[in-house]
Amino acid sequence: MATANTIRDKSGYKEIAAQLRSKIERGHWASGLMIPSRKSLTQEFQVGMGTIQSAISLLVSEGLLQTDDRRGTFVAQPGSAAVNSVGKRSAAPITNATIGILSRFGDAGNPDSISQVQEVWQHNILHSIERVLSEAQCLTQFVNYSPLQGNSVPVEQAIRSLLAQGVSALAAVFIHDTPDEVNEILRTVEASGVPVVFVSSNALHRPVPHVIYDNFYGGYAAAQHMIDRGYQDITFVAPPLGDWVDARVAGARQAFRDADIAGDRLRVVPAERTLFTDGRQYTPAGYEIGRSLFADGACVRAIISANDSISFGVLNAASEAGLVPGKDFGIISFDDDQQARHIGLTSLRPPLEEMGEAAARLVLSILSGQEMTTQVSLRAHLLARASTRRIDVSC
Repeated sequence: MATANTIRDKSGYKEIAAQLRSKIERGHWASGLMIPSRKSLTQEFQVGMGTIQSAISLLVSEGLLQTDDRRGTFVAQPGSAAVNSVGKRSAAPITNATIGILSRFGDAGNPDSISQVQEVWQHNILHSIERVLSEAQCLTQFVNYSPLQGNSVPVEQAIRSLLAQGVSALAAVFIHDTPDEVNEILRTVEASGVPVVFVSSNALHRPVPHVIYDNFYGGYAAAQHMIDRGYQDITFVAPPLGDWVDARVAGARQAFRDADIAGDRLRVVPAERTLFTDGRQYTPAGYEIGRSLFADGACVRAIISANDSISFGVLNAASEAGLVPGKDFGIISFDDDQQARHIGLTSLRPPLEEMGEAAARLVLSILSGQEMTTQVSLRAHLLARASTRRIDVSC
């Protein structure tokens, strides 16, 4: 089957239809689920709107999809048994249903209590959730949760306040959540029977509906991009401890294996990593590692940083050493921080809007009494900029 990158024109609409059909038949898209917007599909498959429309029309003619001019396009019937489902629940009225949204933003008295990047991520995800639910004529009620005092409340109190308002479902948006947080939410809502959909950067290893950002794929894509640009001796700067870092490093290692490049040509630094509790730690850590990498004129030609904030520190150290990214060395990282665009840093942008849309569609599917998909995994978008320009990689 052709991949998204190989389908370029309208003649490929049948191949796109086949991929969408497969999602339905495998249960990835359950009956009644609203599929991604046509705009999202054009971006995913890198084709024009006409090609996507032809693929959807074909599936409508086959009875697999149905369209609603006001609401969107939905799966008309279930496919084969879904391997990633946790059963069905009784259908509840969707129109005018109130959906509780629980998220964690910085405390008003402590603006550094949560990273700026995480705030941007959550705002984008929440906007998409609210938009899709509003289009389905649902109401939303938001509550901010944070372990700090100020403009937020403890998670149990936040959930109970939403349940007291009669919400039909909950969407919990925690980017870097912990098993304890997830367990506390599930314990609090258990007696109510209200379903919960999580949005996370980590896979939840339990059968609850959740949407995640595929960090393994991100690491793979970053390494593959560098390899395609001619870089083969790459340093992965990964100072923080975290499952998301482990997944990105593992993805990069897989890209090396698939390219038949010796694994020792991907060097991960530092040898000992640290648990970061404050977003302000990333850039200084990147700076110190960068100073070490570029010390005494050492030859470093390619760098993958675990996130953009770390890259900013590495780039500060490179500047002090008189080195220019995209000229003297290549560098790529993750998150697509606003500053990355201004300095020409190649970065992988998380699929924030798609994550919100997928979470909202899961909520609507559950409330419609359909099978609940336990995991939707979405991939980052690589934004190539000047920092990974092809250079002479010899030292």
